[in-house]
Amino acid sequence: MSLQGKTFAAIGIAGQEFDDFVAEVRVAPIKGDGYVAVQSRVGTTAYYAVRVLPFAEIVFTVVQRGPGLVVYLDGAEAARASDASLARGRVELAFGTLADSFQVQVRSFRVWALSGR
Repeated sequence: MSLQGKTFAAIGIAGQEFDDFVAEVRVAPIKGDGYVAVQSRVGTTAYYAVRVLPFAEIVFTVVQRGPGLVVYLDGAEAARASDASLARGRVELAFGTLADSFQVQVRSFRVWALSGR
């Protein structure tokens, strides 16, 4: 993924909405400054985002189950949050620049639905 100027882009899973899911992302920055995010519960008025600023190749995992959200960075728990207002929605992999440009190699982006929901 290559971005120029202060901008962002997102890749979604067409036609799929999730209540509970696990998303795993493996990325390696190439040049520039930017972020990679897993955005969940994407709807018309709101979404939740877990953003990371990769300085080396990383794997991050987002687990959303019920009101709980847990983030793992290279297998270790990095953050935990809870929000009872979470609703069903799309899952996207998003990218954004912090300065003039950002290039990142997406090695993998996998999403698993939990509990058939």
